Amino acid sequence: MRESGYVRYDGRKSTQVLRDCEMLITDCGGRPSRLHDAVRDARDQEERLNAYYGVGPVTVNIFLRELRPILGED
Repeated sequence: MRESGYVRYDGRKSTQVLRDCEMLITDCGGRPSRLHDAVRDARDQEERLNAYYGVGPVTVNIFLRELRPILGED
């Protein structure tokens, strides 16, 4: 990550990002839209997103806020 200009991230953060990418590939075939398709309800969606390492309630709220217009859930 440092080579790409992300100087705030160390090796540990890179490992965390790779862990989340592997989880996304395993659970959703690498497509976040499949995560949305698999959820039962809003609570399930939040729980699944919170399962990603380093993601917490604030990140989930921001992500879903930005995603809702794309999904047509205004």
